[in-house]
Amino acid sequence: MSDYWNLSKDEFLSLPTANLINFNNIMLATTNYKINLCREMGIKFEIRFLDIDDTLNKTKPVMQKQIRKLDRRVTDSYYNNKIKGLNGAERRYFSKKYFYRLDEFLEERKPNDGRINYDEIHKEENLYPNTVPYLNTLTKVYDSDMVYDLYRFYKEGYDVSSARVIFHVPLTHYNVDSEVSAKIKSYYGYDSKLDGIIFVRFYEEKYKEGKNREMSNKGIAAIKTFNLTREEFARTTLIENSDAVREMFMSLGGYSIKFLSNGYPNLSKLSDEEKEDYSRFNCERMITSIEPEWIEFVEELNRYDRSHGIKSNNYSEVDEKLASKVFKKTK
Repeated sequence: MSDYWNLSKDEFLSLPTANLINFNNIMLATTNYKINLCREMGIKFEIRFLDIDDTLNKTKPVMQKQIRKLDRRVTDSYYNNKIKGLNGAERRYFSKKYFYRLDEFLEERKPNDGRINYDEIHKEENLYPNTVPYLNTLTKVYDSDMVYDLYRFYKEGYDVSSARVIFHVPLTHYNVDSEVSAKIKSYYGYDSKLDGIIFVRFYEEKYKEGKNREMSNKGIAAIKTFNLTREEFARTTLIENSDAVREMFMSLGGYSIKFLSNGYPNLSKLSDEEKEDYSRFNCERMITSIEPEWIEFVEELNRYDRSHGIKSNNYSEVDEKLASKVFKKTK
């Protein structure tokens, strides 16, 4: 089945995982085609990558509720209670065992374990307020189909290189195929004008006993998916709640905007060290919703900060060793 656009919503939602993945691959291929047209026309396109979990969707509290019913030994509350009073060595030993078990559970490596219901997690009621209308506004104002009209003008001899083209692509970690299926059904249902969804396995390497694995870099996946150059990646922004994920993305030269999933902190109740991280300067560069006007405002601040050498937590020094390897492979 390839004519996905003639399906009803119910028919789309009932598609098997393989067909849903095929649909998403078509959307990503279409975006790649539009990006190549932009390159031909000399348009300096931008890409906004949108994290899903705890940025568009209140994933963590809903997931913890499910996990508690399936296996309380891999809940956050179980971990936090157990490490109280443990010394350094004991804490390291317990943490290693706990996170091994958590990964085992999330990757569904044991057939007798309960399974997380990702369809329930990514229901509209679990989204942050106004996420759907905000998404719809973002993709309506910068509808990437405008590239086709621009290309027609370009072929007629007009200079369209100054046009602003922005693609909107959710960029999300995942562990199992059922999570992929749920996110495809949900987020295209919320906004059919998204420019594809990039799925990045949380651990790039498969499990091997005794081997430590590093979290996958979303930036590398984005670069590979769209064959981005360093200059093009420097025009991308990741909207994301996780500092670790943001730092990995920014280490390749992209911008990031921190999403505060718990809202703005009460600065008066923070320690001196925390206040430094959440200064008024930085709070102006963080968001608590994907409101289009606020995103535009922070993006403008980011561009200004970088061009004037002002340090903020939305971009960082490029890891030249890593970048040279990543971008070399895209040539």
